[in-house]
Order: sequence, then structure tokens, then C-alpha cells
Amino acid sequence: MRQILFGEQWFHPEAPAEVVEIFNRLGEKRTFKKGEELKHGAPDGEITLLLTGLCLYRF
Repeated sequence: MRQILFGEQWFHPEAPAEVVEIFNRLGEKRTFKKGEELKHGAPDGEITLLLTGLCLYRF
């Protein structure tokens, strides 16, 4: 994580159209409040496609 936060900025490329289509068809659109955490890891993990905003990794 040090490389991300203190090195060069790290931005993911836009998701492929096929991935976006799967999320649109099978997923649900949610809005997260500032500071809210995305659930990851078992047993309550989710798969999330972040459309806008900023996300920091923490563990």
C-alpha cells in the first residue's frame, strides 16, 4: 500500500463494457456515505464496481 499512497498515484482503467453490463444486469446500485466501508472478505464480502468517487484500501 505504501507504493500506492506515497509513490505514484494509482488509478484503475475504466471497467470493460462486459463487466459493466454484468453489474447493471445482476447487481444493485448503491450510494455510499463519506467514510463508509465497502465490505470485503468472508463471510460478508461483496463484489463492488466503483463508478465515481475515491476509494482507499485499508487492512
